[in-house]
Amino acid sequence: MINKNKLVLEAHRRYKDSIFTRLIARVCEIPQLLHHCKYLVQQINLDEPSYIEPKIDILNLNGKGVGIVEAARGSLIHKVELKKGIIQKYDIITPTQWNLSNGTRENLSTSQKAMVGLDNIDVAELVFKSFDVCSVCTTH
Repeated sequence: MINKNKLVLEAHRRYKDSIFTRLIARVCEIPQLLHHCKYLVQQINLDEPSYIEPKIDILNLNGKGVGIVEAARGSLIHKVELKKGIIQKYDIITPTQWNLSNGTRENLSTSQKAMVGLDNIDVAELVFKSFDVCSVCTTH
């Protein structure tokens, strides 16, 4: 939708936010990702060092850090706490947690809303899996 792909836009216009539209969007994304991967591989300079020594003494480092990035399937968050250079706590919130999170009776998650009213467990499973490719491995 963001890339204004004509096929995806037409599928969304006709079928709204359906399993068909999500699958079409994923298929249309493949050539775009391949093109971008080719570009990234061409940017690699094998003469650069593969490891750069940190400019600070990490063995005595104390502190907290948060890294947030938009990953392929959504927001990815890493939180870390260090004490004397040793990880004390590390939390990861993955896109799958956002995409497939549990809602409440009053406020259903997006994937739950999509399954409401379906009368076939196999169809409901397919709809659920269409929200996040990682759900396929978590819902055997």
